[in-house]
Amino acid sequence: MDSRAAVEKEAIKTCEQDGRNAPCKVEAWVRNGCIAVVQGKAGSKWKSFFEAEASPGLAEPAALKKCQAAGAAQCKIVVSEACSLPKY
Repeated sequence: MDSRAAVEKEAIKTCEQDGRNAPCKVEAWVRNGCIAVVQGKAGSKWKSFFEAEASPGLAEPAALKKCQAAGAAQCKIVVSEACSLPKY
């Protein structure tokens, strides 16, 4: 999409589509790079870890490493790497 506002609006709409996730909010975004989300258990709660990288193939391992470095248990990828790379 051509603007951050349009992307955020679409992301929230998609997240809230069936109602079980509402209310949704944007917590991370990337431009000209790739991003992945990992969740790990910290105590009795799940915590999300985001990592953005400039090149494809790097965001997932970096997010997993961040989760593990924080001492979270059961770190797992919950949003596979997605990229927003330049059109040209």
